[in-house]
Amino acid sequence: MDTHFDVLVLGTGLTQSITAAALAKAGFKVAHVDQNAYYGADEASLAQDELLEWSRRPSARYFDFTASSSESPLPFARSYALSLAPALIPSSGPVINALILSGVSRYGQFRLLDAVFAFTARRGAGALERVPATKADIFKAHDIALVDKRKLMRFLQFAAGDSDFEDRAEVEGQRDRPFGDFLRDKFGLGVEAREAILYALAYCASASEPTLSALKRLRRFLRSAGRYGSSPFLLGHYGGLGELAQGFCRTCAVNGGVYILGRKFLSLQLPSGAEAEAGRASICLQDVPDVLTADVVIASRDYLPASVLPEPNTDTAEDTAYVFCGIVIVDRPIAFPSSAQASAETPSHAHEAPVDDVGNAAPDPDEAQLDTAVVTFAPGSLPEGKAPHVVRVLQMGEGTLSCPKGKYILYLWTQADSVSGTGTSEELLAPYLSAVTSRPSPEVDPQARCVDFSLFYTRRGGLKVSSPTCPRTLAVPGLTCAWTEIADQSAEDAEKLFWDAVKMLGHGEDGEIETFWPAAETPDETSGDEW
Repeated sequence: MDTHFDVLVLGTGLTQSITAAALAKAGFKVAHVDQNAYYGADEASLAQDELLEWSRRPSARYFDFTASSSESPLPFARSYALSLAPALIPSSGPVINALILSGVSRYGQFRLLDAVFAFTARRGAGALERVPATKADIFKAHDIALVDKRKLMRFLQFAAGDSDFEDRAEVEGQRDRPFGDFLRDKFGLGVEAREAILYALAYCASASEPTLSALKRLRRFLRSAGRYGSSPFLLGHYGGLGELAQGFCRTCAVNGGVYILGRKFLSLQLPSGAEAEAGRASICLQDVPDVLTADVVIASRDYLPASVLPEPNTDTAEDTAYVFCGIVIVDRPIAFPSSAQASAETPSHAHEAPVDDVGNAAPDPDEAQLDTAVVTFAPGSLPEGKAPHVVRVLQMGEGTLSCPKGKYILYLWTQADSVSGTGTSEELLAPYLSAVTSRPSPEVDPQARCVDFSLFYTRRGGLKVSSPTCPRTLAVPGLTCAWTEIADQSAEDAEKLFWDAVKMLGHGEDGEIETFWPAAETPDETSGDEW
């Protein structure tokens, strides 16, 4: 085979995979290489036995692993698709556009997130309260007083409006103010309403996030609601982003891309010295007799020599944060409250609960047995919890094609500015896991609930590195810390890498390549009139 390529892409993460697909569709010769035997890199979806094997590999960015006492594979271990980077995909945004315009949407399958709940300790032992997703949900909510509904509606209509926030009087002088203070002082929202907006609608990590960035993110999510259903978020089947990455790799291969996975890198030579601009990069791979050469290299930080990498930008929270993660397999879903249970606990202004033919409270099947849902724990909401920022739990059931029937995957996530004083990931997240798995259910004895498998670990922050010091080499930014941002950020980073590579290859100034993706079916326009 021809061993020289226009672009050598190292790593099959979502960013690299989107970039490789776009370059191949634009007519460039692409070689896409990964030392792992699977697609997805840091966003991979792994079977349970593969996850165990992954956890045993030393890594500078992943550490503090704590697995179940039994580390042997579960029955039907290959039936699980466990994501290293669980993500909520906004229904409108860069990655959805990339999926449609590239044609990769033909390979992927998705489902809507069913619901979001907020944990509150207001009722003694704690309760899960469903967070309204639409205007109708707000009006139907039994536990929100009428005056609070009006305040909440006023704010959400403001947040989803058409005018730029920078031009609004409410935001003047407030851009960098903590978002929680802005909600309290400008809209008179109480503690519970503020926490619902902060952590379950805007998906902030803490109440101190700057107002302008939080408002812009919230607007994107509000405008995503209604495109494919009432929820603004989609969940990918078979684990999520790893499957999407594989779809983009397939598109690259269809357009002439060459793939080599599961081969150790023996050497990587990057252009250097006076002739670097005209030089070629080369890579030698185990069990591959030919040396591959390329004009441009696009690689994750892990694959680039330390000598060519600048220091991370420690001035940004993304680069200094630590993400504490948990992947847990259980044999029962979280016991979410039914509408009947919620109304039984509400004040006197609530409507009566529905009843069945014999007068008993009838559970709401849409809530009691949810396949997918997010539970948010605001800082301080769980007395025994010590996490300094919000903790989120994502439940994925068999409807996501990520686990066998009768099993559920729980992903736990929080972040902190330091690992000092937090204990291990398991110690930090265990109280929150207990809070969702030990909830009373009329069908299940809490003592009978079984955790089949668990893995806790810590990941370093995003490492948004700048360009390497050697020419014709591009570094791929690391993962963002936020579930709701990973997919769209990957698509945005991929487009920037694409244009940088095109320019390095000498096609950026003559107008030969005009668009990131060739002309294709235009994605549906988002009406934005839900609010």
